[in-house]
Amino acid sequence: MYRLMATYEIQPQGPIRVKRATDDPMTYHVQIDRFSVDVPLVRNGGAHRKEAHEQFEVRLVGNIRITVSGQEEPPPPDIVRTETGRDWTARTAWFGQRASEYHEAALIAANRVLRFFKYEKHSPLLREFTKLDIEMSVLKWTGEDGQDITPPAARPIVVHGIGEASLGAGDLTSDDDSHLQQALETELPIESYQEFMSDAQTSILRGNVPRAVLEMAIACEIAAREAFFAKATPAGAAFEYIVDKARVPVKVINLIDGAARQAFGESFKKAAPNAYRDIDFLFRCRNKVIHKGEQFYRDDNGIERNVTRDSLEQWWASAMGLIQWLAHHRS
Repeated sequence: MYRLMATYEIQPQGPIRVKRATDDPMTYHVQIDRFSVDVPLVRNGGAHRKEAHEQFEVRLVGNIRITVSGQEEPPPPDIVRTETGRDWTARTAWFGQRASEYHEAALIAANRVLRFFKYEKHSPLLREFTKLDIEMSVLKWTGEDGQDITPPAARPIVVHGIGEASLGAGDLTSDDDSHLQQALETELPIESYQEFMSDAQTSILRGNVPRAVLEMAIACEIAAREAFFAKATPAGAAFEYIVDKARVPVKVINLIDGAARQAFGESFKKAAPNAYRDIDFLFRCRNKVIHKGEQFYRDDNGIERNVTRDSLEQWWASAMGLIQWLAHHRS
């Protein structure tokens, strides 16, 4: 058997933050089908910061480097020397028969890491990699003796990322290692409200106010309905029937106050009054966006308030707080 390794290096489209010791290798391992896959996270050499009370500075991950190792039979054919140079035809064909499997294993590992940061650490602006991204990011092919045997056609092309952003983005610390390792080994389950919150985060950072408002409101509504009216229960099935047949409107703001007191013995309005107010304003603005295409809301005094970047960021944080509060009461 011949041990073949494919090494990929690809840049995430958004910022991945880490708060780790500078000599921490941040390398993770997973078995995907017949392949052994190593995933080290490579810090960039750019800007960093360290708070006075913090032990480690915050840096960004510049590249995700993936090494996929497999056993092959037979070994790659020799390069044929000719009068005009070297003939790679047989070796290139050998790689062509095997490369797709290596690319697929690398793609699975890369996107599992990406989903962890996108949905668990709330890293913004991340998009999942495609097969083409992976195919174009092959750094090298290595034989069992460590020799670079990359065919001439396999040129590394790095997908470029963007600068730092925040808005709820968490830092990877050593406490997260077991969770990231688990995310590498199995597909991370993603709830619909997580997808909408991640989309809202991107919309805020790109300045798309109407879309950010709608996406946050949808996320809150999905999370609330799942917490109060799970379809697996008779009450949940009855609720779905009533809503579908009679079109009875159920406001999220009422669910997380009065209904929550009955169901959970606690109201979100009382538990987090400021966040509750933000959710109220969010849905007032949602109604304006849907019905009139306007980007403002009226506060409790009836004063019109324009939606700013600061208010969107505050609403996003409050929506995350609501979702976490609902998840606590669901468990």
